[in-house]
Amino acid sequence: MILGASGAIGRCGAADFKCAGYGIAVVSRGSEHSDRRTSDLHLSKFQRNATSAEEVEACFAEGIDSCGRIGDVANGVGSVVMNPAHMTTRSKWHETIGTALTSASATVRADAKTIRNGGGSVALMCSDAGRIGRTKPEAIATAKAGIIGWV
Repeated sequence: MILGASGAIGRCGAADFKCAGYGIAVVSRGSEHSDRRTSDLHLSKFQRNATSAEEVEACFAEGIDSCGRIGDVANGVGSVVMNPAHMTTRSKWHETIGTALTSASATVRADAKTIRNGGGSVALMCSDAGRIGRTKPEAIATAKAGIIGWV
């Protein structure tokens, strides 16, 4: 299962896993953009808010119901706020931090509650912005650094 599959990293991961013969389920907010980004892959799709622990848990349950088992999970949920700190509003700052960290927490939580008995791995993806920092997307760098510090 890949959360954040409409982003570049999530979509590439889904395509690679599908080519390797794996059954893939993708999760996105369900916008027209995300539908277009993954429509050519012909995958099981779930429309959920990855920042809600309850919605992610429900998605895992649906995934198990439709696929029988979820083995591995990747979370590539993120943001594309590219403003420098002085141009990032408080609401965009909180949204960016919340999107990355809350979705990562919801993914690990749902995994622990639903699929651990069958084995598998959880991958929380983040960019170099979190590892080495960046001068313009400070909100993204901070959010992704939080994931790196957590794992």
